[in-house]
Amino acid sequence: MQGFRCFAVVLFLAVCCHAGVPDEGWLPVTDQDLKFKEVPSDPGAAAVQLYYADHIDDTQKTEFFYYRIKVLNEAGRTRGNVELTVYPESEIHDIHARTIHPDGSIIDQPVNPFEKILVKGRGVKILAQTFTLPEVTVGSIIEYKYTLHMKRTFRPWWLLEHDMYTVHEHFLFHYNAKETVSFVVAKSNARPRQTAGQVELDLTDVPRFEAEEQMPPVSAYKATVKFSYGMQYTQSSWGRLATGWAAYVNEFVGNHKEIGAAAAEAIGNATDVEEKLRRLYARAQQIRNLTYERDRTKSEVKKEQLKPGKSAVEVLKHGYGSRNEVNLLFIALVRQAGFNASAVMVATRSESFFQEESLTPEHYDSMIAAVLVNGRDVFLDPGTRYCPYGLNRWTRTSTPAVKLSGYGGTFFQMPPARAEQASLARTARVELSAEGVLKGGVTVRYEDGEALEHRLAALRSDDAGRKKTMEEDLKQWLPESAVVSMTNSQGWDNGDAALIANFQVEIPSYAVQAGKRLLVPANLFIERKKNLFQRPERKYPVYYPYPFSEIDTVVIKLPEGVALETFPDPQTAKPAFAQYTNSGKVADQQIINSRSFTVKQFLFQPAAYPQLREFFGKVHAGDEGQVVLRTGAMAAESKSAETKNPER
Repeated sequence: MQGFRCFAVVLFLAVCCHAGVPDEGWLPVTDQDLKFKEVPSDPGAAAVQLYYADHIDDTQKTEFFYYRIKVLNEAGRTRGNVELTVYPESEIHDIHARTIHPDGSIIDQPVNPFEKILVKGRGVKILAQTFTLPEVTVGSIIEYKYTLHMKRTFRPWWLLEHDMYTVHEHFLFHYNAKETVSFVVAKSNARPRQTAGQVELDLTDVPRFEAEEQMPPVSAYKATVKFSYGMQYTQSSWGRLATGWAAYVNEFVGNHKEIGAAAAEAIGNATDVEEKLRRLYARAQQIRNLTYERDRTKSEVKKEQLKPGKSAVEVLKHGYGSRNEVNLLFIALVRQAGFNASAVMVATRSESFFQEESLTPEHYDSMIAAVLVNGRDVFLDPGTRYCPYGLNRWTRTSTPAVKLSGYGGTFFQMPPARAEQASLARTARVELSAEGVLKGGVTVRYEDGEALEHRLAALRSDDAGRKKTMEEDLKQWLPESAVVSMTNSQGWDNGDAALIANFQVEIPSYAVQAGKRLLVPANLFIERKKNLFQRPERKYPVYYPYPFSEIDTVVIKLPEGVALETFPDPQTAKPAFAQYTNSGKVADQQIINSRSFTVKQFLFQPAAYPQLREFFGKVHAGDEGQVVLRTGAMAAESKSAETKNPER
């Protein structure tokens, strides 16, 4: 059964070993390359991509990239600073780079990249391997190539558009000729050529794609070719496929007395329906979750005697299993306890949010459980390590899903996440010196979805890496000169508790002297992306991975000899999609400021941009509010006046 094979591949495909790809040498440099001066359709363009190649070998789980770029003016010289994106579950190998001068001479030297964080925050962390090519001038050609190794199975695809005009592109997809492979071309008239075991495509004169900051994943908007194994399924054939999937789930779950005994033991004396579910959820999460452990070699698996679970009862007996096996065990437990439970296949949106152009089974790449409670489905995911009861990770919210049953599948949209399910509380108690230096302690409290993302990110890191990550988190909310050191943290191994981190911070020149006045920012924590909403209009949506909320409390002890002159007015903005409040006072020689900030939805279409822009304008204005203090003789006069006129 083809559907059954796809389902088994999605759920239980083993980790692939690293392997190389055939050698890809440097292409010859032509006179046409050396003489290229300007992009006809884009005068003034800083650079042009003369050649781009993307060669996927899906039999080895590798992807080879080749870039040849020409610098057309001074602004284009920045192309010599290269950032190679490293997505989760992948590694970059065999980086080579060289500079070709206008006279044809070549500088070829070894590449020693260093790691840099490209994007971090709100459940997303993307790294890059960065390096700089030597002696890049106007007229230089820079080119580099590398191989991407995927640690796990992935959905192969080509990206046809780039941020530069591209003269020539070459794409290759190699796969096992015994497999059936189909593809979907989106936002392009490209016609790939398919032969046994291979798909190939050449394109010329591809215009540049102009992305916008904080837009959804660009694969939803750029021209792409996406590959799928097996046949393309129509809506009518999905019923048979989902029925086959459901049959597999039922076979795996089974009806075993050992599962019934485990369910009864977990429930204990609980009588409330939700309490029963919570206890069964906790029992499933006691299973050792292999998905969130480091990858093992075949010899390590053999030495540890790790065996794949062929049924829920085997997973229970082994005491370990994959993420999906834990969820299937949970379904078995709740069914034994008398609940109506089903498996749900979800199309995760970590890479692309929007509905795929085709109904391809492997796009539904993640499983959760649906339990019927009081006439409605409750979606639960004990198979995600540290995921608290009632929460679904953001990648499995507001995205297509199919609920499996013996009569076919029911398509629906997963419910959206709520802002209160990803909250962040920051508390600062700091002291300002007469010289304007701010020092003291900061506590950051992560709840639910925010805590989950940090816990999952820390699984593949040691204590030093965890400390560094948390310090980087705090630094992104503080002035750039801040010095941050985490002193302790707690809650890493308890998904039901808050994750709490404590820091010591020091910020030179936090306050600015202006004559006999001291200007002090009332808000310690700031929104860095001040330029995000500067454009009067927008082409693409504004995208956050998930709704979120922030609550800040800042107490700044002031130095002796200062007195309040002015304090920022309270700020409030409460459109339907968000809320913001910011207020404070000076009391007992302290600035006391409170701030709350909530974004209730994650996707804002261009039509909503004017309202969003107006809201964030108020947020930035409120965050930049300053307290004006009098110093020296002016402060003494002010205090004397306050003594004489206490009602002032």
